[in-house]
Amino acid sequence: LDGAKTHLEAARDISVRIGESLGEANARKSLGNLALRRDDLDGARTQLEAARDIYVRIGESHGEANTTFIEALVSTQEDTSKAEAMFRDALKKYQALNNAWGIAQCSLRLTQIAALRGDFAALPAAAAKILAHETSHPSKRAGPGWRAFCASLTETDLATREALRDE
Repeated sequence: LDGAKTHLEAARDISVRIGESLGEANARKSLGNLALRRDDLDGARTQLEAARDIYVRIGESHGEANTTFIEALVSTQEDTSKAEAMFRDALKKYQALNNAWGIAQCSLRLTQIAALRGDFAALPAAAAKILAHETSHPSKRAGPGWRAFCASLTETDLATREALRDE
């Protein structure tokens, strides 16, 4: 991770020096993601906010959506209500881009927040939505265990649900 950080900082600095805004935004987004992985929430927020601002300025909607998603992941560590609002914002952005993977990932995170709140009635419909989008593009399919977990949320038979969860 230290090596990755060093290279990303160098990429950011070169991009700034030559005036390449997209390269700078991409490096900052990656630095923010790296900071999140290291539990440096303040560092993550700083890099992600800068990346999002650049993406908005240059009109790069996909980068903006991805950055909003990562910012929401940061917020889940502190404030699930704020994270929920950010995941909904990212979901709208992914829907506008017709990005099935982004829709599935935001839907998954919103489902997890609903489960944390004890809103189990919403889980079957949410899981069906996740699976519909997740399987729409073969290169973005998650592992069978993840699909089995989502399927378990829609299962009404207790034994079948437990078997799917065990899978």
